[in-house]
Amino acid sequence: MVNRKTFDAVAEVVQEDSDFSTNFFLRLVQEACSSVAAGAGDHKAPNDGDHDAPDEQVAGQAHDDAGEGAGSHGNSTTALHTGGPDKSQKIALLASPQGCALLKIALEQQSKRRAFFEHMRLTPSAGSASGTEELFKSFFAGILTSRFVFRSFRLQLGEEDSPEETETPAISPDDSEIDILCGCFAHYGLTVVSGNGGSCMVTSLIRALRPKYRTFEAALGRRDRSAPQGSRGGKRGRETREVDDASGGTPSLPKPQQARTEDTTSGSILQSGHEKPDPNALHAPMSLEDYHVPEPPFDWRFFYAVASSFSSGQPAVSGLANDTAVEAPASTPLTRIQLLAEHIVACRSVQVMIPHFADVILAAEKTPPTSPPHLAFVSQCSQLLKELAHRVKELVVHNYGNYVAQTFFLELAPRAVSGSEVENTLRIAFDAIVVNIFSMSMQKFASNCVERAIIASANVVEGNQIILRLAKSLLERGEMLMVQVASHQFGNYVVRHICEQLTAFASGQAPRITDGERQEAAALEGQFLTWLSSHRAELQQTPYGVGLVSWMNNKRKLA
Repeated sequence: MVNRKTFDAVAEVVQEDSDFSTNFFLRLVQEACSSVAAGAGDHKAPNDGDHDAPDEQVAGQAHDDAGEGAGSHGNSTTALHTGGPDKSQKIALLASPQGCALLKIALEQQSKRRAFFEHMRLTPSAGSASGTEELFKSFFAGILTSRFVFRSFRLQLGEEDSPEETETPAISPDDSEIDILCGCFAHYGLTVVSGNGGSCMVTSLIRALRPKYRTFEAALGRRDRSAPQGSRGGKRGRETREVDDASGGTPSLPKPQQARTEDTTSGSILQSGHEKPDPNALHAPMSLEDYHVPEPPFDWRFFYAVASSFSSGQPAVSGLANDTAVEAPASTPLTRIQLLAEHIVACRSVQVMIPHFADVILAAEKTPPTSPPHLAFVSQCSQLLKELAHRVKELVVHNYGNYVAQTFFLELAPRAVSGSEVENTLRIAFDAIVVNIFSMSMQKFASNCVERAIIASANVVEGNQIILRLAKSLLERGEMLMVQVASHQFGNYVVRHICEQLTAFASGQAPRITDGERQEAAALEGQFLTWLSSHRAELQQTPYGVGLVSWMNNKRKLA
């Protein structure tokens, strides 16, 4: 196909409107995809890369970048081990510009378009490499084929189209095309979202199908970006601490601590715009009557497919059986969603779907659906969110799972309608934070999740009680453990954050604070001050305890 004369000859045959031309095009696509599937070797489970050697991971990433959209996700390591054929022989037809040009010609003919999608509908034979699977992945997850996928869902890219393409009369996509694509995704979604192309396509389709939908995490990110430098909540400076500690020298003051300023009027240490309960926070509705159901998407079917893929999908894809994580009694929704949440690429798809899952549950509670597919969808959404809540302890300490956990807290908190299933699910996650506050505070990723949970607690009805429970959990474990956490490079941020919340509660600055909660916060604040006074010398010996001592000094001045 690289040869111009060869391409022109093939294109001339594909342009013909005949049965021979249709069969020729299907054979061309089928042979290309089958060669990819046959030479692919073992498929890679979502977290398979965690066990690869570093050199293999680098080589695999380079191969994925070069052949993205080819439908061979994560197969570069196999080529390294077996000395397989040159990777150019494994690139599917639709991953090349020439192949996409032929596809464009074919999709402009009704007979070829129908035959192409019907071929994708075929069920793969058990125990063998699936050309149908590779065809779907190369079409759905390919960079060059993305516009064709959007048009199949009746979505227009608009400015992305060239003038020549907009002038070409397009065939209206048949409704069955969406069913075929969604059916394939429900079956093969596990491997599709594990590649950059597939994950990006899922995110783009979800946003395009529901363009007016807004997430709370995005709003929080915009507020952080608009805040003055040094007042943002980011803690990227923590990474530099590990280098200092490893060098064996005397560590300098951590960068986040240097960026903080003291407020002499309130006696509080300002770390970010969200240290204190935000009076403008989006509080969860008190009842379902107050809950506003977001505008539904243009088409629910792809949402159904994503939830189905995350819940069940492909039970035993060929090549995945060798992966112990997939073999476990857990080709069930329980293990599947955790694998996706902990995958370097697939975790993003899980993050995107979390707020949609929560809104679907609330909308169903407010107005029960009658459609069987939507009822099944609601059940899957509920099951997936509950599993994430029960897996919070594992997710928060994971390199990529911690991002899913942070999204879970930030998106569910404003949707935790009093008495709703979403509130009960979120309570499970908050309980895990309270019980494991010490271990989580001293782990790099988990400490970020704890602080995100504290921020999110301002949005829930029982948020004040959550902060009080966290404070009591710290105090009840003993003074030596408190010293250990407060002197830790990560734990000191959590302790300081809770102290700031207690100060706000005791002074009545928190919204919806009751007299009983204010009095309890004042008592806990007094216990923290007493504890800080008795261990002041120990804290001053570490750069991480300086902020807490400063907070105590300011409190004494105001007293």
